[in-house]
Parts: sequence; C-alpha cells; structure tokens
Amino acid sequence: MSPPPALEAPTHATSIIYLEDVTVNYDGFKALSRLNFFMDRRELRVVIGPNGAGKTTLLDVVSGRVKPESGRVIFGHNTDLLPLRENQIAQLGIGRKFQTPSVFVNLTVWDNVELSLRRASKGVFAALRQRDAREDRDRILHTLETVQLSDKAEGKAGALSHGEKQWLEIGMMIAQDPELLLVDEPVAGMTDEETERTGQLLESIAADRSVLVIEHDMEFVRQIARQVTAWSPDRRARAGIGYVPQGREIFPHLSVEENLRMALLGCGRAASLDEPLALFPALKPLLARKGGVLSGGEQQMLAIGRALLTRPKLLMLDEPTEGIQPSIILEIEDALRRIKAELKLAVLLVEQYLDFAERLADKYVIMAKGAVVAAGATRDLRPEMVRQHLAV
Repeated sequence: MSPPPALEAPTHATSIIYLEDVTVNYDGFKALSRLNFFMDRRELRVVIGPNGAGKTTLLDVVSGRVKPESGRVIFGHNTDLLPLRENQIAQLGIGRKFQTPSVFVNLTVWDNVELSLRRASKGVFAALRQRDAREDRDRILHTLETVQLSDKAEGKAGALSHGEKQWLEIGMMIAQDPELLLVDEPVAGMTDEETERTGQLLESIAADRSVLVIEHDMEFVRQIARQVTAWSPDRRARAGIGYVPQGREIFPHLSVEENLRMALLGCGRAASLDEPLALFPALKPLLARKGGVLSGGEQQMLAIGRALLTRPKLLMLDEPTEGIQPSIILEIEDALRRIKAELKLAVLLVEQYLDFAERLADKYVIMAKGAVVAAGATRDLRPEMVRQHLAV
C-alpha cells in the first residue's frame, strides 16, 4: 500500500492516532509502504480499498498485532505504541473488533459484556464473582441498551443471529470505554436491516469516541462515513503496470460502473469508460448490476477493463481462464489480441490452460519449483517439452 494523498498535518491537540512513514514488510511484500495516516478525536473514519491494499494491516499495526519495520505510531498526545504489547495497547484505550464475531456462545449476553470489563484481576471466574458491583451493573445495562440487546441479556450468546453477535462484540468493546475503536468489516453477512442498524450504532458510538472502520459495502459506507480514506496498490499502477489478479478482486457490492470508476478515482489515466466497454460490449447492459452477481467470465472482463483504465504499459494477468466457460474464454482471447495489437501493450500472462496460452503468446517461459526450466519462442514449443515439464 502506498501513502494516500497528503492530508492536513495532525496536531497533538486534535489527533487520536497518527502513523508516520510506517512500512510493514512480509518477506519482500510491502503491505504498508511509508504510510502516513491520522484521524481526529470523535471522528468516524472509513477506510476502503481492494483486497491486499493493507487495510487490515493498518488495524494490526495500531493494535500491536504487527510491528512495522520502520515508522512511528503515536496514540493520544505522545504515547509511542511500537514498544507496547497488544494487551498494553488495549489497556491504553484502543479496542479492536475483528471481522468474525468472537463471543462466548455458551455464556449469556450479560456475562459476555461483564467479562469484557476492565478489572484488576484478569481471571474469568474472578470477574464473574464480582458481578454485583453497582458501577459495573450500570455500565452493562447502558451497553446493552446501546447495542439494543437488553431484552436478550439472559439468553445464550450462541442463540443470537449473526448481526446480533456482531453488535454484542461491539458492545463488549465499548464496555471497556476505549478512546479509539477499530472495526473490521462489521456488516459482512448481515441483512439490509441489520446493516442499517449497525450504521446507526457506530454513528452513536462516534459521538463520544473515535471509530475507524474497514469496509467493502459501499452502501454502508455512504450511510455512515464522515470521512473516507480510499487506498489501493496505486504505486504499481502509477508505474504503468496493470494487474488482473487470479481471483479478479472486484468490489462485489459496487456496480459494474462503480467498479470501473474506482480505477479513475485512483490513478486512472483514461478520460472515460469507453475503451473497456468497446473491448467488452457484454458489460454495457450490466453497468448498474452489482459485481458480486456477475458470472466468472463477466467479472474477468470487468477486472481487465478496470486495469486498462490506468492506461498501463504492461498488463499482467494471473490465470484469466480459471473457472470460465469456453465461449467467454474466446471473448477474452479476442480482447487480449486487440489489446496487444491496437493498444500496443506488453502482456504478461500466467496460465495453465496451454492451448489458450499458445494461441496468444509470442514467447513462453516454463517454471518449476521457483526456477525457469524452459523458455523460447512459442512457435518452438514442442510436444515432448510439454510432456517433460507440464504433464501430470
């Protein structure tokens, strides 16, 4: 992830968290690259971006789950988080809500919230034995009212719906009274009604604390966001490299048109959507349709079209025929021929479907166990070489 556009410099008086030149490197892959990010007190901020952009890594760094190789992470006025462990950071007032709800399903809703409260003793049974404290009872009651689970306080958490479990875990976080709440994809798998209620809940929480949300559902983002930070792997794109990953990685909750326009908002150099729609006319009647309901072939067309909007010099495609019906493969093949001939792009194709690759490629490279074992002009690729290196 490259840094987002420069923002107004943070100040000690207003910022709850700021990161300066933070880099996280996973064996050569930079999940964060010299990231500068800050947010203010009592701010509700949403971070959006495709898979692999580094959104969850941001939360991992702030919560202490991951330590960056360089940079600074400052909480509040001057607290450096990098030397601290996860539990120490949580005690400072940073709560983390993971994407999958992790509640105690065999305990009651009340007991789940009670166990989350800060106590001198960290033991589960010690916490349960102190449940008569008036202050704690008032806080639990207030928390359950906030997440609208008061009527289910004595029921088992395992009997809650998926959305209710998410609200319970959010309640478990706010019961600890954090100054900053980190929330990772809170509405994944929710109904429309649950999604709307979750937005209202987060807005109410942000009235007296800071909330940082990672989310893909753009309707939800529009509902709650006061500020949005959009992150993408734009350094690669700005260098002139278009990338179509194996899983396509489109935004499933955005329409086809919105998916394409995301490329223009990032570092798209095209003036309009005409070019990808001319290459893939099948997308024209689908512009208003959500990406997640497209067929695999239609998603692949969308992913290629999105990459072309950055006007790359090199287009890289990873397994573009995977899971696609033969007729769509022929359409993609024709489009790639036109891309190469008309747009004068270099195309790097990673593919296991040999016939498809042979029909398109000028040159081939065969790899095995991380090494190149054969290479040359595609016209010189012999059946015996295929049997030697590719036959199963």
